Amino acid sequence: LDLTSPDSFPIRRPDDAEWVEAFNEWVAGAVEARRFDDLLSYGARAPYARQNHPTPEHFLPLFATLGAAFDDEQGRRIHASYDRGLLSLDAYSFGFAAGPDPSRVVVH
Repeated sequence: LDLTSPDSFPIRRPDDAEWVEAFNEWVAGAVEARRFDDLLSYGARAPYARQNHPTPEHFLPLFATLGAAFDDEQGRRIHASYDRGLLSLDAYSFGFAAGPDPSRVVVH
């Protein structure tokens, strides 16, 4: 895949980007429902995964945050927006979305 070629991303108009929203909503639902197996297999299970992430490097940081969260911490999408109609700027929080619990803050 040549990411420098305009042909790699043929859909550029925001009104053609329903596949971006479908993928984002799937990810948000999977995070909030703690469907970790689905997230790990996002390439096969998420709608339009290949169109949204032709290569994984921009999706993989989500797994770092999942791994850093406590087992009982709920994940939430705390921000959702788009740049140029196609570039998703979603942000997620685990555990701190409702404010930090001082008893769980670790200071080294």
